[in-house]
Amino acid sequence: MAQLQDPRTTDKAAKRLIDLGRLDPKARSALGRALPPLIHQGPREGFQAWANETKVAGELQLAQAVPALVKWINAGEGVLDFGLQENLGDKPAARALSKIGDPAIPAVIGLFTHPAAADRWEAVYVLNKIGSRAARAALRSHLKREPDPRLRERIRTILASK
Repeated sequence: MAQLQDPRTTDKAAKRLIDLGRLDPKARSALGRALPPLIHQGPREGFQAWANETKVAGELQLAQAVPALVKWINAGEGVLDFGLQENLGDKPAARALSKIGDPAIPAVIGLFTHPAAADRWEAVYVLNKIGSRAARAALRSHLKREPDPRLRERIRTILASK
């Protein structure tokens, strides 16, 4: 874990932990306990280390990390373009939630009650990326309650495309 948090070794450590977690259920379980508190702290000095913590959680589909990931769904290094934003390319926590999939849906749906439109947009992007029946049902359910007309239109477009 120390190597994961060290900016000089974080990329290699993330790859090793993902490989180990896929092969060893005990290691995966230990990561499920260790990563959520680190992710919960949010981006720190050395953003890449935090991004790698979220990556490991997403790749190993660690549902235990969902509450910490949802807290930081909008943390990123800035939106570069719409395509990157839609693909969650600049938001490590959002990307990890989309990889966790259906177990993340209840927490992501909780973002629909946030007054900040940015959180609701990110929730829509994550549900779209998950793409399951449950994710689509969540989008359909939220459509009538969404106050932002641009976001309502985006949800309609997503639902019509699949």
